[in-house]
Amino acid sequence: MELLLIKRQRINIHIDAFIDAVANKKYIKAVYHGIKAAQFITVDTKPLQEVLVFYDTVLTCVGILTPRQLMQIFPIIKKYDGKRYGTKDYYTSMDAANKIGMDMIIGDSKRTMDFLWDYDDDSTAEFSVNYLMAISRFLKQRGEQTPIEWFSKEYNVPIYYERTDEATGRKYLFEPTSGKTVRLKKTFPRYIKIAK
Repeated sequence: MELLLIKRQRINIHIDAFIDAVANKKYIKAVYHGIKAAQFITVDTKPLQEVLVFYDTVLTCVGILTPRQLMQIFPIIKKYDGKRYGTKDYYTSMDAANKIGMDMIIGDSKRTMDFLWDYDDDSTAEFSVNYLMAISRFLKQRGEQTPIEWFSKEYNVPIYYERTDEATGRKYLFEPTSGKTVRLKKTFPRYIKIAK
């Protein structure tokens, strides 16, 4: 109970500081507290419209900053093997920053989201993923195509949805276009033996 109270206080500190910073036009402070608060403001904890307004406001504040200012708040993770593994790393982050210009403002929300997607920091990555989840849920509610459905159609990759068999209670994966199903099995670590 005490841990929950501490977590709720931390959330309120970040949200209050974000609102205060936006009101006083202190955008560096607003970006820090907005991205930190975004860890706790998700589609699972708040109403969808409230989440989208919050994320759009934070994204606008990030767009006002320059890449150099963002790097001072959230430094790039010092990983240098992204080319080897096909992932983002320090070099891809610096390329994205140099493409905009280190001392030029990042810009509108599309350009900001593209930059954050290439930027390698844990907090900004979590913000980007939560924002895309909120957009996906919003589009799904409106009956439109979600980003993952667009990707699936564009690159011909099947999407499997997890379902539960009502009769047996077992979980399975279902692919709606072909009607294919795959049973899910619970895997146990090798060192655990099921007692009979």
